[in-house]
Amino acid sequence: MEKTKHIKNITIENFKCFNHFSTGEFGLYNIILGNNNAGKTSFLESLLFEENISQTIQHFQALLQFKNIINSSSVFFSNPFHFFINRYTKKESINISMNYYNTSKFIASFKTIKANDIPVEERNSLLKHFNGLTMTDELLKVNLGNKKEVYRKFDTVQNYEKTIDFVNYVYSSSYYSNDLIGFYLDNFANSKEKREELMSNIRFIIPNIQDIEITINSINKEPLIGIWLLDKDEMLSLPMFGDGTIRLFRIVLEIVICKGKYICIDEIDTGIHYTKYKDFIRTIFRVAKNNKVQLFISTHNNEFLKSIKEVLEEKDYSEHQNDTKSFTLKRLPDESIKAYRYNFEEFEFAIEQENELR
Repeated sequence: MEKTKHIKNITIENFKCFNHFSTGEFGLYNIILGNNNAGKTSFLESLLFEENISQTIQHFQALLQFKNIINSSSVFFSNPFHFFINRYTKKESINISMNYYNTSKFIASFKTIKANDIPVEERNSLLKHFNGLTMTDELLKVNLGNKKEVYRKFDTVQNYEKTIDFVNYVYSSSYYSNDLIGFYLDNFANSKEKREELMSNIRFIIPNIQDIEITINSINKEPLIGIWLLDKDEMLSLPMFGDGTIRLFRIVLEIVICKGKYICIDEIDTGIHYTKYKDFIRTIFRVAKNNKVQLFISTHNNEFLKSIKEVLEEKDYSEHQNDTKSFTLKRLPDESIKAYRYNFEEFEFAIEQENELR
């Protein structure tokens, strides 16, 4: 039986806008709602913590790179946690407790510490493992749930644990970039069946698509993803298509890469025309189901929420109702943030009564 790694619930402390934040049980398909600055993006980002500490560091370094906070030449040597800790609480560590549906649990505390603040005996041991460690260097100190302490340098280029250059997070402004080429080559290029499945999933936007292949940009000689159309004799590059097409292509690719795990998609409806919402939703649910991927998606769009409701009421998709949960994040008068959880029946009723969920 194929293993899956799906999150059951999470408690997070001292992370970005959260002092102490916890959720009820997640479903397989989770819709994250809330007003501006209610913490939707922060919540999605909190799901990037994992047992592989080097991978966790790399995830948050990649977030800094995407947000243009640190340039690409130095990002994978930088401490990202300065930017993700809640500075209003005066606490020094980020605490995370994550339960998975496979009965495992991840509990950890993340704290930045200078090398000269580490007890001498521990520091001498670290000097044997970290080349070029100086007393002014910053390290990440992680206290795991079993009381074991580990230290990691922020130089993830050294990869102390096995990591992959992929973040299971689709940003609200993620469109075409060179990472798509690697995703496509690693997962689709050598399989005609997978390529055909990919094309069938984007055919509602490109109905005359015939094939996909890697081509060369005639201007800078860099590789590009090319699209063959049935009625065209010349290949078109993917960047020539609209933002919605490119974003759909990316989302489908990244869901497949996350097979058996989970993915976060911020502002999922961005770039998609409202007339395509239902086809888009059917595609996302179908690809996620086929690859056993748990979805965490955010949106502000009421028309999109209505489309989700209507798709899940269709005969072919009603099986997903019990697996669908929505969470509305609200900032309370004391500035804490609470997640209100709704099952599909409650979500459906709220949409029909035009009650505000967002």
